[in-house]
Amino acid sequence: MGRAAKHASTRLRRTPFSDAISDLGQQRVHTFIAASDCEDPVERIHQQRVAIRRLRSLIRLVAPVSRPDVLTHLDEDLSWVASRLGDQRDLDVLGELVRRDVVRALSDEADDLLVGIEMELTRRRVIAQEELHECLTGKRFGQLKLSLLELDLGAGLVSDDRVEGIAPKLLKAQWKRLKRARRTWLDYDDYGSWHRMRMRAKNLRYGLEDFTPAYPDLGHCTRSLGNLTDLMGEVCDAHNEQQFLAAVAASSDVSIAFAAGRVRTWSELRERHLIDQLPINWRKVQERWHGVHW
Repeated sequence: MGRAAKHASTRLRRTPFSDAISDLGQQRVHTFIAASDCEDPVERIHQQRVAIRRLRSLIRLVAPVSRPDVLTHLDEDLSWVASRLGDQRDLDVLGELVRRDVVRALSDEADDLLVGIEMELTRRRVIAQEELHECLTGKRFGQLKLSLLELDLGAGLVSDDRVEGIAPKLLKAQWKRLKRARRTWLDYDDYGSWHRMRMRAKNLRYGLEDFTPAYPDLGHCTRSLGNLTDLMGEVCDAHNEQQFLAAVAASSDVSIAFAAGRVRTWSELRERHLIDQLPINWRKVQERWHGVHW
């Protein structure tokens, strides 16, 4: 590490934790507000969703040293908006994935199934778009935006120690929560446990990114966590694809249902291949975590 970088690292560690959290919170809010100006609707939803996810991750990180009354209501509202954005974003990802797999699995026989897929995607998009529009134009969202613009996460902390006194403890607590979730991830049929572990891994990843300037060793662990969460994301996408294909098959004639079943088998094989890679990726995360010098 160069002398200037080392000095910046030491300075951040000695910064009051409340000041650091206030700055991070304001950055998250401004990113979310700015995303509303993006002209591409698909990219706008993606940016808004990521900004909310990072803000909620920060809220969860500081929850153990915050007054509960300050954060609980805010996190509930953010969860509500994130859910509406997620429904729309998930359909965009699902559409790209299932179209690709239909063409790969069926080649020239894909046309009839693609028609059924587009009809189901359109039906779901109409519902998701209506719910998202109602969310973003309603009174509750307007009040949430005002609350976010006035938000000072640092002011709600019950401790005003320096970053070096609090950040490692909070990040280690998130690591313990991730390890607890890891114990159930081998139950492949329990999608809830998969989703829970992925969200905890993302929360830790975002927390590590926030404090990498103070602890440069965290960068290696952050990249390993990113690889793990990306891989788990592909597993979850495959799961959603299979559920979607089952719904298409249930509302279609025999020939389309049969074609959907073939694509679903293709998706299940890819999912199994992805799952087989997870233990190696998890070991890399562990190695990187234990190599951090606090």
